[in-house]
Amino acid sequence: ARGMCAAGERLGSSPQVVVVSRRGDEPVGDVEAERMYELALSRAAVGGSASDVADLQFNLGKVRERLGRVGEAEKCYRAAVAAWSEHVPARTNLGVILLRRGEFEEAIEAMSGSEASSSELETNLGLALEQVGRREEAVALYERAIARDGSPTAWTNLGAALCSWADETDDVSLRRRALEAHRAATRAAPDDATAHFNLATTLDDLGETEPAIDAYRTAVDLFPEYADAHNNLALALERAPGASKEDIAFHLQTAADLKPDFDILSNLAELRAAAGDIDAALAAAKTAVKLAPPGPDRDAARDLLRDLLAAWRDALPLCPAAATAGPALEDAQEEAPLAGDDPPPR
Repeated sequence: ARGMCAAGERLGSSPQVVVVSRRGDEPVGDVEAERMYELALSRAAVGGSASDVADLQFNLGKVRERLGRVGEAEKCYRAAVAAWSEHVPARTNLGVILLRRGEFEEAIEAMSGSEASSSELETNLGLALEQVGRREEAVALYERAIARDGSPTAWTNLGAALCSWADETDDVSLRRRALEAHRAATRAAPDDATAHFNLATTLDDLGETEPAIDAYRTAVDLFPEYADAHNNLALALERAPGASKEDIAFHLQTAADLKPDFDILSNLAELRAAAGDIDAALAAAKTAVKLAPPGPDRDAARDLLRDLLAAWRDALPLCPAAATAGPALEDAQEEAPLAGDDPPPR
């Protein structure tokens, strides 16, 4: 199984707070900045313009969000929008908070209803629309954001939306459009490992294995702890003629060390079994069973474990040394006993 880009990775970036400085441009810390904005708001309450009040509430919200007080930040963004409905950064940040909380309809409402806009707002509004099934509107918004400033995040979201659409319809033309979007994302953000990973998975889906391998390698070069990229690279190398077994094993083991989940450990178990390392294969498969969620994934992990146990048993007459494969065997039989086996005593 190949990793996919998660929705959380696709949130548009939030606008940055206006920089507040002491005399001489010496930076102000967040705690002091919060006091300054609170004082400025108390003064602006008498005679301050709506846009000034909105700016102060927005900046105060950004400070409180950085301090980890998201609920208070949300109130500030709502106050900013109430003071001036055209305040795009406040509407964007309010929408992002609601998006992250899974309140998609509320996020759509927060970011809609005004002619004023920005690439960040359009990207996040598009993501919210995707979550409620309004994909065509989302795609149009991503394209509008791209036309506005070439946003790498908008390119990424456009590619991901088109890939999902292609998955549902088996429309290769949609996947080709997604490929071009992901290529554009890597050009706009060449140091973004996720952009290269998304490009690689789309190439992989189109059967372009060698270019996919190159893109996966770029992703792991940029971010060596990228477990899904290591996993996908190993699987792509398995399909490539002449690939080094050591290279495949290195990337799959690295993926398992970084992210020991069901998919990666199942892949590792199969690789170790193919290499004849039954002890390591059984240990990986047993852990995969424990980590797999109840349902088809856990059933698949148990099936793999049973297959490995059966292969080990079949090898005994030919290779008596297999009987001493290691402590993983008894534990593995307990997780997935073969037909006719009694679980080993505890």
